[in-house]
Amino acid sequence: MSIVILFLCTIGTSITKADAKRVKSIEFKGLKLLSKYEIIDEVNMKVDEDYIVVDLESLHQILEEYPLIDRFNIAFESDRLIIHIVEKIPAFLLAIRERDKVMPFELDERYRIVSVNQIHDNNLPLIIISENDIIDGVLTQRLANFLTLLKKIRDNKLSLYYEMLEIDLTDFVRAKILLKGRKTTFTLTPLEESFYKLNSGVGYLDSIRYYPDTMQIYADSGLIK
Repeated sequence: MSIVILFLCTIGTSITKADAKRVKSIEFKGLKLLSKYEIIDEVNMKVDEDYIVVDLESLHQILEEYPLIDRFNIAFESDRLIIHIVEKIPAFLLAIRERDKVMPFELDERYRIVSVNQIHDNNLPLIIISENDIIDGVLTQRLANFLTLLKKIRDNKLSLYYEMLEIDLTDFVRAKILLKGRKTTFTLTPLEESFYKLNSGVGYLDSIRYYPDTMQIYADSGLIK
Protein backbone atom coordinates (compact mmCIF):
# COMPACT_ATOMS: atom_id res chain seq x y z
CA MET A 1 0.00 0.00 0.00
CA SER A 2 1.28 3.47 -0.86
CA ILE A 3 1.38 6.17 1.75
CA VAL A 4 1.63 9.84 1.06
CA ILE A 5 3.19 11.66 3.99
CA LEU A 6 1.19 14.87 3.80
CA PHE A 7 1.19 15.48 7.53
CA LEU A 8 4.94 15.82 7.88
CA CYS A 9 6.74 19.02 8.60
CA THR A 10 10.48 19.20 8.14
CA ILE A 11 12.16 16.35 10.01
CA GLY A 12 15.77 16.67 11.02
CA THR A 13 18.05 19.18 9.40
CA SER A 14 18.32 20.53 5.89
CA ILE A 15 18.48 18.19 2.91
CA THR A 16 21.14 18.79 0.27
CA LYS A 17 20.23 18.47 -3.41
CA ALA A 18 22.75 15.66 -3.87
CA ASP A 19 20.98 13.50 -1.29
CA ALA A 20 17.42 14.53 -2.09
CA LYS A 21 14.78 12.63 -4.05
CA ARG A 22 11.34 14.09 -4.80
CA VAL A 23 8.51 11.57 -4.79
CA LYS A 24 4.75 11.67 -4.46
CA SER A 25 4.37 8.46 -2.47
CA ILE A 26 6.37 5.99 -0.42
CA GLU A 27 5.52 2.29 -0.58
CA PHE A 28 6.81 -0.44 1.72
CA LYS A 29 6.86 -4.10 0.72
CA GLY A 30 7.62 -7.09 2.92
CA LEU A 31 6.65 -5.59 6.28
CA LYS A 32 5.05 -8.10 8.63
CA LEU A 33 6.16 -7.04 12.09
CA LEU A 34 7.42 -3.50 11.66
CA SER A 35 5.17 -0.53 11.14
CA LYS A 36 6.10 1.72 8.19
CA TYR A 37 5.78 4.66 10.57
CA GLU A 38 8.49 3.24 12.84
CA ILE A 39 10.90 3.65 9.93
CA ILE A 40 9.58 6.83 8.28
CA ASP A 41 9.54 8.76 11.55
CA GLU A 42 13.32 8.39 11.75
CA VAL A 43 14.10 9.52 8.20
CA ASN A 44 15.06 13.10 7.33
CA MET A 45 12.39 14.38 4.91
CA LYS A 46 10.09 17.29 4.25
CA VAL A 47 6.96 18.15 2.28
CA ASP A 48 7.38 20.53 -0.65
CA GLU A 49 4.06 21.36 -2.34
CA ASP A 50 2.74 18.01 -3.64
CA TYR A 51 6.02 16.20 -3.20
CA ILE A 52 7.88 14.48 -0.41
CA VAL A 53 11.58 15.32 -0.42
CA VAL A 54 13.49 12.37 1.01
CA ASP A 55 17.08 12.46 2.20
CA LEU A 56 18.37 9.22 0.67
CA GLU A 57 21.50 9.16 2.81
CA SER A 58 19.34 9.38 5.92
CA LEU A 59 17.02 6.67 4.57
CA HIS A 60 19.91 4.30 3.85
CA GLN A 61 21.40 4.89 7.28
CA ILE A 62 18.12 4.20 9.09
CA LEU A 63 17.48 1.01 7.09
CA GLU A 64 21.04 -0.25 7.60
CA GLU A 65 21.02 0.39 11.34
CA TYR A 66 17.46 -0.68 12.17
CA PRO A 67 17.89 -3.81 14.35
CA LEU A 68 14.81 -5.64 13.04
CA ILE A 69 15.75 -5.18 9.35
CA ASP A 70 17.82 -7.99 7.87
CA ARG A 71 18.20 -6.54 4.36
CA PHE A 72 16.49 -4.06 2.07
CA ASN A 73 16.28 -2.72 -1.46
CA ILE A 74 15.30 0.77 -2.62
CA ALA A 75 13.72 1.33 -6.04
CA PHE A 76 11.89 4.10 -7.89
CA GLU A 77 8.93 3.78 -10.23
CA SER A 78 7.74 7.04 -11.71
CA ASP A 79 7.04 9.27 -8.69
CA ARG A 80 7.00 6.38 -6.23
CA LEU A 81 9.71 5.38 -3.77
CA ILE A 82 9.48 1.63 -3.18
CA ILE A 83 11.29 0.06 -0.23
CA HIS A 84 11.53 -3.74 -0.12
CA ILE A 85 12.36 -5.03 3.35
CA VAL A 86 13.21 -8.46 4.74
CA GLU A 87 12.77 -8.50 8.51
CA LYS A 88 14.61 -10.45 11.15
CA ILE A 89 12.27 -12.76 13.01
CA PRO A 90 12.15 -12.36 16.81
CA ALA A 91 12.85 -15.74 18.41
CA PHE A 92 12.65 -14.76 22.08
CA LEU A 93 10.73 -12.18 24.06
CA LEU A 94 12.44 -11.14 27.29
CA ALA A 95 11.87 -8.50 29.93
CA ILE A 96 13.98 -7.11 32.73
CA ARG A 97 11.83 -6.59 35.81
CA GLU A 98 13.11 -3.92 38.16
CA ARG A 99 10.75 -3.10 41.02
CA ASP A 100 7.48 -2.05 39.37
CA LYS A 101 9.00 -1.45 35.94
CA VAL A 102 9.32 -3.95 33.11
CA MET A 103 11.46 -3.35 30.02
CA PRO A 104 10.66 -5.83 27.21
CA PHE A 105 13.04 -6.61 24.37
CA GLU A 106 13.28 -9.17 21.60
CA LEU A 107 16.18 -11.36 20.48
CA ASP A 108 16.73 -13.17 17.20
CA GLU A 109 17.93 -16.78 16.84
CA ARG A 110 21.53 -15.66 17.42
CA TYR A 111 20.57 -13.89 20.67
CA ARG A 112 21.04 -10.42 19.18
CA ILE A 113 18.72 -7.67 20.39
CA VAL A 114 16.34 -6.70 17.57
CA SER A 115 13.95 -4.41 19.46
CA VAL A 116 13.62 -2.67 22.83
CA ASN A 117 10.37 -1.55 24.48
CA GLN A 118 8.39 -2.85 21.51
CA ILE A 119 6.79 -6.25 21.10
CA HIS A 120 6.35 -7.51 17.55
CA ASP A 121 5.40 -11.13 18.26
CA ASN A 122 2.86 -11.66 21.04
CA ASN A 123 2.91 -15.44 20.58
CA LEU A 124 6.33 -15.86 22.18
CA PRO A 125 6.53 -16.76 25.90
CA LEU A 126 7.65 -13.81 28.00
CA ILE A 127 10.92 -14.61 29.78
CA ILE A 128 11.44 -12.50 32.89
CA ILE A 129 15.10 -12.04 33.82
CA SER A 130 17.08 -9.98 36.30
CA GLU A 131 19.35 -7.13 35.32
CA ASN A 132 22.33 -9.35 36.20
CA ASP A 133 21.49 -11.73 33.33
CA ILE A 134 22.83 -9.24 30.79
CA ILE A 135 26.18 -7.55 31.31
CA ASP A 136 27.20 -4.75 28.94
CA GLY A 137 24.67 -5.97 26.40
CA VAL A 138 25.97 -9.55 26.51
CA LEU A 139 23.88 -12.48 27.80
CA THR A 140 25.31 -14.46 30.69
CA GLN A 141 26.12 -18.08 30.02
CA ARG A 142 23.22 -19.10 32.26
CA LEU A 143 20.71 -17.19 30.14
CA ALA A 144 22.26 -18.29 26.85
CA ASN A 145 22.07 -21.93 28.00
CA PHE A 146 18.41 -21.53 28.91
CA LEU A 147 17.54 -19.99 25.54
CA THR A 148 19.38 -22.83 23.82
CA LEU A 149 17.25 -25.25 25.85
CA LEU A 150 14.06 -23.45 24.84
CA LYS A 151 15.11 -23.54 21.21
CA LYS A 152 15.66 -27.31 21.47
CA ILE A 153 12.23 -27.79 23.04
CA ARG A 154 10.65 -25.69 20.31
CA ASP A 155 12.49 -27.49 17.50
CA ASN A 156 11.48 -30.87 18.98
CA LYS A 157 7.90 -29.64 18.66
CA LEU A 158 7.02 -30.16 22.31
CA SER A 159 3.45 -28.89 22.48
CA LEU A 160 4.11 -27.30 25.88
CA TYR A 161 6.31 -24.67 24.24
CA TYR A 162 3.30 -23.00 22.63
CA GLU A 163 1.34 -23.13 25.89
CA MET A 164 3.89 -21.14 27.90
CA LEU A 165 2.77 -17.63 28.72
CA GLU A 166 5.50 -16.49 31.10
CA ILE A 167 8.79 -17.91 32.38
CA ASP A 168 10.27 -16.21 35.44
CA LEU A 169 14.03 -16.77 35.70
CA THR A 170 14.74 -14.24 38.44
CA ASP A 171 15.35 -17.11 40.90
CA PHE A 172 18.77 -18.37 39.87
CA VAL A 173 18.01 -22.04 40.71
CA ARG A 174 14.35 -22.54 39.78
CA ALA A 175 12.08 -21.25 37.04
CA LYS A 176 8.43 -20.32 37.53
CA ILE A 177 6.16 -20.95 34.57
CA LEU A 178 2.63 -19.80 33.79
CA LEU A 179 0.66 -21.50 31.03
CA LYS A 180 -2.18 -20.20 28.92
CA GLY A 181 -5.60 -20.88 30.41
CA ARG A 182 -4.30 -22.42 33.67
CA LYS A 183 -4.02 -20.75 37.06
CA THR A 184 -1.19 -22.97 38.31
CA THR A 185 2.33 -21.61 38.87
CA PHE A 186 4.68 -24.43 37.87
CA THR A 187 8.15 -24.38 39.44
CA LEU A 188 10.98 -26.46 38.04
CA THR A 189 14.72 -26.75 37.59
CA PRO A 190 15.42 -25.41 34.06
CA LEU A 191 16.53 -28.72 32.54
CA GLU A 192 15.24 -30.51 29.45
CA GLU A 193 13.79 -33.44 31.40
CA SER A 194 11.89 -31.00 33.64
CA PHE A 195 9.98 -29.63 30.68
CA TYR A 196 9.02 -33.10 29.46
CA LYS A 197 7.74 -33.95 32.95
CA LEU A 198 5.86 -30.68 33.03
CA ASN A 199 4.34 -31.53 29.67
CA SER A 200 3.07 -34.85 31.06
CA GLY A 201 1.87 -33.22 34.29
CA VAL A 202 -0.12 -30.58 32.42
CA GLY A 203 -1.67 -33.27 30.25
CA TYR A 204 -2.88 -35.04 33.39
CA LEU A 205 -4.29 -31.83 34.90
CA ASP A 206 -6.08 -31.08 31.65
CA SER A 207 -7.61 -34.57 31.65
CA ILE A 208 -9.06 -34.18 35.17
CA ARG A 209 -9.77 -30.47 34.70
CA TYR A 210 -8.22 -29.54 38.01
CA TYR A 211 -5.44 -26.98 38.48
CA PRO A 212 -3.79 -26.38 41.88
CA ASP A 213 -2.33 -22.99 42.71
CA THR A 214 1.23 -24.34 42.55
CA MET A 215 3.01 -27.43 41.28
CA GLN A 216 6.65 -28.43 41.83
CA ILE A 217 8.50 -30.44 39.17
CA TYR A 218 11.61 -32.38 40.26
CA ALA A 219 13.63 -33.63 37.32
CA ASP A 220 16.18 -35.62 39.29
CA SER A 221 13.77 -37.54 41.53
CA GLY A 222 10.85 -37.96 39.19
CA LEU A 223 8.51 -36.29 41.65
CA ILE A 224 5.69 -33.90 40.89
CA LYS A 225 4.07 -32.25 43.90
